[in-house]
Amino acid sequence: MDINVEDAWLLSLGATNIKVAVIDAGVNEHEDLKDALGNSRVLSGYAPSCCVNNSDGATKGDYEGIGHGECCAGIIAASHNNIGIAGIAPNIKIVPFRIFKSSGYSFRIGAIAKTITKSWQEFDADILSCSWSVTSQSDKLDKAIKDCMTKGRNNKGAIVVFSSGNSSSQVEYPANNTGVITVGAIDKNGIRYNYSCYNATLELVAPSGSQPGNIRTLDLEGENGYTSTAYYDGFGGTSAACPQVAGVAALMLSVNPNLTKAQVMSILNQTATKLSNYTFETHYLHPDGTWNEQVGYGLVNATKAVAEATMYGLNYEIVGETSLNVCEHYTYSLTGAIPYGCRIEWNASFHFAIISQSSNSIILNPLVQTNDAQIVASIYLGNTLIKQIIKDNIIINNSIPYYQNISQKDTIYSENTQWDENSTLGVKVYINSGTTLTINNTTIHCTQDAKIIVKQGGKLILNNATLTNICDGELWQGIEVHGNPLLSQDLNNTNQGILILQNEAIIENAECGVYVGEKRFVLVSFNGGITLPILEGFEEPISMSSGGGIVSATNSSFINNKKAINFQNYIYMSNNMEIDNKSSFTNCSFIVNDNALFTVSNNESQVSLQYVKGVRFNGCNFIDAQPKSSLDNYGIGIYSYNAGICLNDNRSPFNLIPYEAIPCSFSGYGTAIQIKYSGTRPTRIYNTLFINNQTSINAVSAYALTMQMCDVHNTLYNHHFPSLYGLVLNKCDNYSVANNIFHGEGTGILFLGEETNNNYIKNNTFHDMCVACYVDGVQGLYNFHIPSIGLKFSCNLFNNNEEDIKVAENGIIGTYQGYYSNYKYYGTGNQFGNPDISTMNIDNCNNSFEIWYYYDLNGYNHNPVNCNNINPPNPNIVINSVLGNKCLASGYIGENYYLTTPIVPISELNDMYLNVINEYNILKAEYINMYGSINIVDIVNSQGLPDIQGLNPQFDMYAKLTDLKDSLTIICQNALQFLLTNEELNKSEYNTWLYRCETIDADYVLAESYLNEGNITQMNTILDDIPNKYPNCDLAENEQYKICLNYLYQWDNTNIDSLIITQESIDSLELIASGSNRASLKAEAMLRKLGKFIMPYWEPDRCDWVVVTNPSLENKNETFIKETKIGLIQEMILTPNPATDKLKVDNGQIHIKELYIYDVVGKEVKRFKGN
Repeated sequence: MDINVEDAWLLSLGATNIKVAVIDAGVNEHEDLKDALGNSRVLSGYAPSCCVNNSDGATKGDYEGIGHGECCAGIIAASHNNIGIAGIAPNIKIVPFRIFKSSGYSFRIGAIAKTITKSWQEFDADILSCSWSVTSQSDKLDKAIKDCMTKGRNNKGAIVVFSSGNSSSQVEYPANNTGVITVGAIDKNGIRYNYSCYNATLELVAPSGSQPGNIRTLDLEGENGYTSTAYYDGFGGTSAACPQVAGVAALMLSVNPNLTKAQVMSILNQTATKLSNYTFETHYLHPDGTWNEQVGYGLVNATKAVAEATMYGLNYEIVGETSLNVCEHYTYSLTGAIPYGCRIEWNASFHFAIISQSSNSIILNPLVQTNDAQIVASIYLGNTLIKQIIKDNIIINNSIPYYQNISQKDTIYSENTQWDENSTLGVKVYINSGTTLTINNTTIHCTQDAKIIVKQGGKLILNNATLTNICDGELWQGIEVHGNPLLSQDLNNTNQGILILQNEAIIENAECGVYVGEKRFVLVSFNGGITLPILEGFEEPISMSSGGGIVSATNSSFINNKKAINFQNYIYMSNNMEIDNKSSFTNCSFIVNDNALFTVSNNESQVSLQYVKGVRFNGCNFIDAQPKSSLDNYGIGIYSYNAGICLNDNRSPFNLIPYEAIPCSFSGYGTAIQIKYSGTRPTRIYNTLFINNQTSINAVSAYALTMQMCDVHNTLYNHHFPSLYGLVLNKCDNYSVANNIFHGEGTGILFLGEETNNNYIKNNTFHDMCVACYVDGVQGLYNFHIPSIGLKFSCNLFNNNEEDIKVAENGIIGTYQGYYSNYKYYGTGNQFGNPDISTMNIDNCNNSFEIWYYYDLNGYNHNPVNCNNINPPNPNIVINSVLGNKCLASGYIGENYYLTTPIVPISELNDMYLNVINEYNILKAEYINMYGSINIVDIVNSQGLPDIQGLNPQFDMYAKLTDLKDSLTIICQNALQFLLTNEELNKSEYNTWLYRCETIDADYVLAESYLNEGNITQMNTILDDIPNKYPNCDLAENEQYKICLNYLYQWDNTNIDSLIITQESIDSLELIASGSNRASLKAEAMLRKLGKFIMPYWEPDRCDWVVVTNPSLENKNETFIKETKIGLIQEMILTPNPATDKLKVDNGQIHIKELYIYDVVGKEVKRFKGN
């Protein structure tokens, strides 16, 4: 039993200008009555001459063993400084007044009256705390009290609080004066202590102790107090109850100093807590509510009283319509200012479903016809209800037409249940652990509030069943599948929630068809308080969702869902094995068409995954066929954020054919697959068809990405795309992009960011494209580095492209494009034309970087005949021919790519690595010893590229070192790919091979791998060693990365129920995310994990063609819509100008593919093919 003061402290700890006069035995300075600077909050006070050994004057003590006043002052105002006790109003000032005579607890009535008058006239006291009584009535004292209550505080009236007395009888004098706030005492069970006086003048009660007491409070220090210490554990009686009310009154005046004495008293009475052991009734002498003579209005409630003081005089009303229709949403708002620190909880009668609520409004969906629906807004301060506002007599005019209503309220299933009749669902349904709900051969029509929640251990089976909406134009909520990320997955166990879709099951018209996880909001230390704020850039309070649920879908469809699937966090470790998520989708369709109840916008994705690994999609089709009006209406097929997915990956480490036979497909998307910051969770994409997408795969900071056996067809689909890309590799490393076909408009592969490591583009076919491979970033080390390291193109076929390989002005690839093996030079095996040679084969726009290119003299069209900057005096492409290459064939070769590539076990790869690294280290030391001071660039520029071994010994050794480094890279890549093929990843072996990669990207992934294991020490060791291993690394990036991973460790190792994220950590992540390095991408991934919306980004056009207008698909003669181009501005030069019958158009680029001419109203009058 307490006075509920802690929540009141959210509003105020007391104002420093509020003064409480303790009319008692005096108050001395005390260690627990000081402010934060150590200054005493006990002011100079007053004692009449009868109470000291001198004339009237100010005093704080020498009190000859009477510590009663000190005890009272401690209850009122003891500091919150982690010592002693915590007072009710720890920031206010205490003004001490001594009325006890030197000889003990005796008084002079006249001196008391004079003291009370001085307290407000001379010392400006706001509140008087009086824990005493006298035996005889005095007109002088009565007048002094009355004047204080009417004239004090500039005629607003000082608040006078008295204890009721400890004589077990009527309220004692002068506490029985009208207008005085009289306080009795109760025990911990809410029962009036027998000693506590009571009758018609009692106002309130407060908790106290027995007599002798047991309340801990302050005591006079030294011999003057009750004890020889500074604290006393024996205080009690109504003397301890009175100062509690005085302290609450001090808080009230701190938040609202304009309150009158009568208003303060009325608020205290009206907000008091009724005690269950007593009956409260109306009484003509007590107008502030129901009352009882033994306990008055009840127990003083500090939080309610302080909150009511804050809101006093404010009018609150729920505003909104009173005549409603079903299947429509209605918004109700609360007028009136809500005190800072308070929150509103909304409720409504059962006729409604609550759609959403914010700080001052609620959105409701009426479901049941009635004339007396009701809405309630409850204002809370902390956990205390301080006010309720009610709007009633609301009319709901009609009901929803339905087949059979499954339930009128939220329902929990704890026994196996089957739905097999067409029905309506308008509420939430929970499937408990050990329970299966089967929906069989039927259709369930769902309102916009309907949701099915599969709890951990529950199971939902959709067998030839359809879940769809019922209200026109309204989506239903969808299915949630809960789980435990700390437990294993099995379709037959009760660790996780399970959803099974089979036999043409359909989920349709849902906000989110399946949400695999449970959203948990996280407290934030914000603006000095612990709250659930909606921060800038977030659509709701910060959340950390936990996954673990399983979805098994076969031959099923997800149609016109705003989001079909959303996977949340699940990374399960067992015996140092990281185990994939068991969820899979086989032969399923994900479709959005012109029947959708929404318009795709802002790159919304059909499937999204974050912090999960191994979810499989085999033979699935992703189709966005919704008509588009602008770039903003394109979505994403699969969005993988710090997650790994498998498309048509057959998951067998020793199967020569690594892909499933039935292809996946994506069409109509702005981005078919978006991969951002994969970390330790790589994506593997096999045998997938991409058509009519602006970007097929956009990989940002993706490690160990696999893309093989894919067909990428870029087309100018309905003329909205500002650019077309097959694959974007932005800050990606250790990828395997091989055996694919890229064709159509735009760019095949775009390389962005800085990656100073070996990577390979091999056995891909590029035809009929603008630019097959565009390098717009640093993808290697400069020419003088020994050995050559960087991006290498081999065994590819380039046919009839405008440009095959383009290196931008800021671009770098591997210097040495060729091979050296067994004392022989080999060509790259790239074929430039079969049969059509592209306009430009290699275009190196970086004048400070050279490409040394070898081709097979006997290979058909292996010579890159069309190159830029190959002629003196400043060539930056040096080409030489050799006999032979190491390719089975050039370009895409289908199954043959795998049938001729043996799968090497991890043990053999380990032996190969040890042999090669030893040879490499010996040869590198030899090279440095022999040629350390001779720049290899000077050798090439003076002697050219050797075509046979022995012509240039230094270059031979350089080529051999490069070949050995290539071998090490490929061995590590093969080892990692082999390990990642397993559903159970051996972390020890994985970490070993990451370390052997000896690249900065691999080390960052290795650090995160240790983070996932909870090994924070090893994680920080790896991060700390990066600047030593890579002297040219970005030191700021390294420090920022460390900040990100340490935040993750703190959050992941704190129970979600006790986790508090600081505003400083959010601000830090926002600052890091505003950059463009690896840490920025990690910070962005973490912010998205917390629920932040990340603005989509369109890559600018790097080709010649420009989208100027948006032709109507229905009628090409209609006026066209002006469209803003995202990309490079290209100036068009018309010669002559004004035009004659002959017109030359030049945009300063290679050539113009097509030219459209429109009249002044936008009608197309002519089109030409470019030359």
